[in-house]
Amino acid sequence: MKLYIILIISGLIVGFINTLAGGATIISISVFNWLGLPLTIANGTNRVAIIMQTLSSNAVFFKNKVIPYKNIWRQALAIVIGSLIGQFFAVNVKEDFFRYALMVVIVIMIVSMFINPKSWTVGKENNANFKRNEWLTIIVFFIIGLYGGFIHVGVGYYILFAGIYLMGYDVIKASAFKNFLVFFYVSISFIIFIINGLVNWEYGLVHGIGNIIGAQIAARISLTKSINFVKWLIVAIMILIFIDLTGIISLKQLVLGSLGNV
Repeated sequence: MKLYIILIISGLIVGFINTLAGGATIISISVFNWLGLPLTIANGTNRVAIIMQTLSSNAVFFKNKVIPYKNIWRQALAIVIGSLIGQFFAVNVKEDFFRYALMVVIVIMIVSMFINPKSWTVGKENNANFKRNEWLTIIVFFIIGLYGGFIHVGVGYYILFAGIYLMGYDVIKASAFKNFLVFFYVSISFIIFIINGLVNWEYGLVHGIGNIIGAQIAARISLTKSINFVKWLIVAIMILIFIDLTGIISLKQLVLGSLGNV
């Protein structure tokens, strides 16, 4: 029972953060590893919870007609192809590279939000002067897919960034777009993990229950609160994740330490 409580509580935290912004996947992987799963299986098992989480949030966004299905299928296909290749992409890249890259993206997003706050709250897709560069978005989402298939941690920020600045969506529509793409590419690429026996279904499904609860809370907040409230909530999450990436605090250790007392 204690094991299930740990998986559900950590899943709720991860589901909430990931639905609005991203970067909490490292908590899931760390919890699985802490409970005895090798990192390769922890990575595969995490995909179960991600699918459950994004399916849950997408249901809310779909019901409220937030997900911009029109003209996004090229980008969806690009990210899927990239993720499938990314899973077989054997590279000797240090973890620090990914951490610094994510920190840069978060800083750019926060700074740009202060410079041009309307890009977050109004969006540019209906602006007569805005024209989406289709080929650029396809290339960018293919690269994001490569990264997502390889490690996934923090992929939500890259999609959120591209959704706002390349696709022209406001922050709520970009968040819905992010959740749809993550569900789409993870569901397809997950087959590889199943074939290779890299999934602990018990841990993944129980953790996914928490993810669903967290995703539901986050999705409903994004739809019932003002867009400015959602914007600042996402900024607060990004700042928290940034501080975690610098090593000043460790969300992973805070969560694991708290769960250890359950």
